[in-house]
Amino acid sequence: MPIKTKLLLLLIFFAVIPVLVYGIVIFADARTSIQEVRIAQLNNIADLKKDKIETFFRERSSGITAAQSFYNIKTNLPKLNRLLQEGGDLSRGMALEDLDRQMKEFQRSYGYLNVILTDTRGRVVYASNDAGKTSIGKTLPGVDFFTKAAKGIYFTDVFRNNAFHDRLEMIGAAPLFDFKGAFIGELVIEIDMEPIYKFISDTTGLGETGEVLIARKEAESVVFLSPLLLVPDAVLKRTASFHAATGMPAQKAVQGENGSGVTLDYGNREVLAAWRYIPSLRWGLVTKIEAK
Repeated sequence: MPIKTKLLLLLIFFAVIPVLVYGIVIFADARTSIQEVRIAQLNNIADLKKDKIETFFRERSSGITAAQSFYNIKTNLPKLNRLLQEGGDLSRGMALEDLDRQMKEFQRSYGYLNVILTDTRGRVVYASNDAGKTSIGKTLPGVDFFTKAAKGIYFTDVFRNNAFHDRLEMIGAAPLFDFKGAFIGELVIEIDMEPIYKFISDTTGLGETGEVLIARKEAESVVFLSPLLLVPDAVLKRTASFHAATGMPAQKAVQGENGSGVTLDYGNREVLAAWRYIPSLRWGLVTKIEAK
């Protein structure tokens, strides 16, 4: 090999190789810096989403607490209870008219689908929504939530209301007492999940692959409670087993962990994610973007 060729190869080796090595180091540092910035953004968005969800339900809890003290309810619910026991007409009368004026305003103020009053056995004696009046005199489905709500304000898990085209809802319930402190029934509110999904699914600042989701723990699995980017009809249908290597952010969140990092999502994609647990609702919240 001619000496000139050897010198040229040596020049290339000593000039180009260090540049390549330097470039690889700089690229790795830049990648790490970008990841750190994006994960910090995901943490901030996760905290904001969690705070907004908790504020939404705190406001509903405060409204329910105020309603528990309504003079109107304490006066008129016992009257409706007696009418039900005596087989009277619950569709008319001053007690119903007085409750209608306040309960319908209460419903409008918070955007509830329906406001229901029950007797001590869970039988409906009042419904603010005209469609809900068909349930008057009937026992509410869901003994479990009725029993838990007798001890204090309680919110159920998300469910599909088959009577209204599988509408996704939650129930909030709380005990009601008369002026002497005796248990007279419960206040039950129907919450439409659509407004909640609207602010949860807002991915401003997350880019095209950004996603925010909520989930809950059920036995040894994660059950997704909100539409997913790749599976819009995933609500209450899509699950991820705790024994699987995928869906890790949601797995960690529903098991009470708060954190962030690079992991695999429900679609087995590498993602940057932040996860939070919301103990008051037993929900896990995840914000994420694809690592690519």
